[in-house]
Amino acid sequence: MKKTLRISVSVLLLALALAVTQIPAVEAVADTAASDFQMNGNILIKYTGTEDTVSIPASVTEIAEEAFANNTVIKKVTLHDKITRIGYRAFAGCSALKQIDIGDSVTELGNGAFSNCTGLELAFLGKGVERLGIGVFAGCSSLRIMMIDEENPNFALDAGCLYNKGKTKLYFMIPIRNNTVYTMPSTVTDIAEYAFWGCNEVKNITLSSNLKAIPDYAFSSCKSLEAITVPYSVNSIGIMAFSDCISLTEVSVPVTVTAIHETAFDGCIGLVIQAPADSTAAQYYEEWKSTHNNQVEYEETGTTDGEEQDGGDDDGKGESHAGGKEIAATHVVGNRAVLFIDNSAQNVYGSAAGGNGDGSYVEGVSGNGTLLPDALPDMGSAKATDIAKFTVVDNQVIADQAFYKSNEVKTYVIPEGITEIGEFAFARSNLEKALIPEGVTSIGYGAYYHCDSLREVSIPSTVTDIAPKAFEKTLWLQNWKQESREEYLIVGDGILLAYRGNGGDIVLPEGVKQIAPEAFMSNTTISGVTFPDSLEIIGEDAFAGCLNLVSMQGGTALRQIRDRAFAGCPLETVHIPASVESMGLRAVDYSTTTRGTAGKVVVFEGTAIPAISSQDTAQRLSNREARQLALMDVSFAVVDRAVTVEDLKGTVLDSALYGFRGIVAYISSKEKGTVTCLSANMTEEEVWAAYIPQYILIDGRNYLVQGLSGIKHYRQATDNAAEGITVENHSSQIASEGVSAVLESNTGSYCLEITDSGEARARLAKAYEAVYQTALSDAVPVIEVRLRDSLTDILLTRLGSNALSVTIPVPGSVKGQRLRVLTVDRNGQLENVPYTSSEDGNMLTFTVSHLSPFAISGQTIHTDLLDASPDTGDAVQPRLLLALGLVCLAVAVLFAGGRKSKRVSAT
Repeated sequence: MKKTLRISVSVLLLALALAVTQIPAVEAVADTAASDFQMNGNILIKYTGTEDTVSIPASVTEIAEEAFANNTVIKKVTLHDKITRIGYRAFAGCSALKQIDIGDSVTELGNGAFSNCTGLELAFLGKGVERLGIGVFAGCSSLRIMMIDEENPNFALDAGCLYNKGKTKLYFMIPIRNNTVYTMPSTVTDIAEYAFWGCNEVKNITLSSNLKAIPDYAFSSCKSLEAITVPYSVNSIGIMAFSDCISLTEVSVPVTVTAIHETAFDGCIGLVIQAPADSTAAQYYEEWKSTHNNQVEYEETGTTDGEEQDGGDDDGKGESHAGGKEIAATHVVGNRAVLFIDNSAQNVYGSAAGGNGDGSYVEGVSGNGTLLPDALPDMGSAKATDIAKFTVVDNQVIADQAFYKSNEVKTYVIPEGITEIGEFAFARSNLEKALIPEGVTSIGYGAYYHCDSLREVSIPSTVTDIAPKAFEKTLWLQNWKQESREEYLIVGDGILLAYRGNGGDIVLPEGVKQIAPEAFMSNTTISGVTFPDSLEIIGEDAFAGCLNLVSMQGGTALRQIRDRAFAGCPLETVHIPASVESMGLRAVDYSTTTRGTAGKVVVFEGTAIPAISSQDTAQRLSNREARQLALMDVSFAVVDRAVTVEDLKGTVLDSALYGFRGIVAYISSKEKGTVTCLSANMTEEEVWAAYIPQYILIDGRNYLVQGLSGIKHYRQATDNAAEGITVENHSSQIASEGVSAVLESNTGSYCLEITDSGEARARLAKAYEAVYQTALSDAVPVIEVRLRDSLTDILLTRLGSNALSVTIPVPGSVKGQRLRVLTVDRNGQLENVPYTSSEDGNMLTFTVSHLSPFAISGQTIHTDLLDASPDTGDAVQPRLLLALGLVCLAVAVLFAGGRKSKRVSAT
């Protein structure tokens, strides 16, 4: 009987244990929810839960800084009537948050409290709000409805803008308005920083005639803003006030403006400033015109000269990890830390590097594929947003921006095996010596740019490529120009880096193999140049803007003439040696010179015509001026008599390519001085509408133009591609239905191509394995995404201030899984890509600023094993512990009786 009872009790306990495991965990939410809120008294410090609907505990009176920051899950937050303050960036980056009701008890909203809540559509301010910080709703690009309690005595809403009650100060404009035109009330004397940030729909703004100043970031990222007239009442324009206003072309600035920050118009690629002569604005514009093509630093790093930046810690230097440092494109709000972080700029780590305490760094076994353990992100975590990076990649490359703006690094010992120094690798750092070892072959764009303390540099003979701006504004280069007795600075493998001579007709020394980018740019003292027979490459902008350069000769071994090499030079008859294999865009450009049509002639020696080439500069979307004809504003291309129309195909003179628009001719008689037309790289209508001179000048002699009426070969292609972006999907992994792309503030003609690529998969798989120490599954879809300029057929790899949003169907192999979109940077390091999904989960949209391979990775979600309770961080759920305890008790009851019986029998 007792045995039967024991068995019955054990069975009941086991049944109870099984029942406990089936209890939905949501019934225990009262216990687990409390642990999601980290408190300090009545102050909510941090929310760690995973719910999409959150109710703030009744005891909370203040929400601390960044308490909910960057939570991408929360859709709704309920604020009770005891909360009085919402702190700095408390809800910043909560991209899923749709609306917020700020009750009557709240009196203060801190700086950037709801900044970059990109999904926020509606906000209500209660009657108690007294103080608004800077940029409270900056970057809330979907905000279309703002309401305020009518009893609020401090603020007023009108025409989609929030003012103080007397309308003397404007706090911000709602980004989504029904009107693209805005006229500011004349009562306004002040506007807040970030007031119009990201208002992408407004095109025309009339400022108040009583406005005192245009503050920092006031109109930043107003990407549709076309024109602005600054009133006479304004005396200053602040930091990045109009930055990234990429449609802004007409700005009128009066003489009363006496201070314009150098970053005020960063990213305004088409800017034209109208200002009185000798005014501050006129002087600013002259300087801007000479430097505005150098937007690469701003686009890649988000910072420029004079911009205040704080990495987020107390010393403002950014967090250091084993010799690397945190790198993020940042914007300052209220001179405090970060408002927006560019997700494409990740943390950079040196896996075995470290500071020596004296400002020196020695890189050990770096970039060997082993990440710092604490830096390794959880692949399955919905909250994983950053992927750590190395300062050294594959033991070969110093990564882009590896030590950008580093205040600590003074000397750096480059590890053995390094072949490349990346873009802006040491730019604006405190580096004092750059001792580049043998084996390094290339130095990237701006690698040592603005290293103001850099006084010693050694460049070995293995270096064969130095990109633009690599040593610009370094103490070393400035000292050489002021103190050296040499005319030419020649480094590396015969690279002529700089010139400090007296001009006139110059003869470059034998042994020079390459003229570095910008080496002679804007030198107005040079009238002629003789190239040595050793010369092989003339770099980008090498002689651009040399307004008195009229002759060049020599260079019998020249192979490449790169982009804009002679742009703006009034050369008399350009001779292209037979050895030249390629010519870059605007390699010869007469468009800004006063040379007449008859004198705009290029003569090609030999029978092999060069191909068209282009450099990285042209691959940046913002550099539209760089994507022009290789022979810009050249009227006649004179070729060898043996050259046929068939020989022109695939060359700079191919009428189907964007290299030359003019007449191709050959010298038919030197004695008589005649040239005969071979073909026209213009349509027949363009030829007859154009001015074709009767004579052209070749080496100072007039040649009669013959055979124009007999031309049979005209250009058939059109340069008038329709404005917009077309999409071509050639991938077998992506269904074509629903594929689309949107290029922000697009004013050109582009084609987006989606393809399958073994090379792309290999690049991404290598980067993936370096981070996760495991192979990328063959089931993970990897696609190559390319963007082409439809007019020039040039691949665009970097989009700068313009975001490209690509929408594709979720590939079948990862449907129903938790998704991550991954890509690689220029150095081949893995990056996360932000994305959104459609409500039905069938489509995803990801936004990028550079083009490369993309992987859509998934992790299976077993819904039958998921716990409905918030994640408390406990390794074992309480209900499972209870069930396990019941099982143990059942076993104990059963065997306790058995052991007792045996003992009785034994006695």
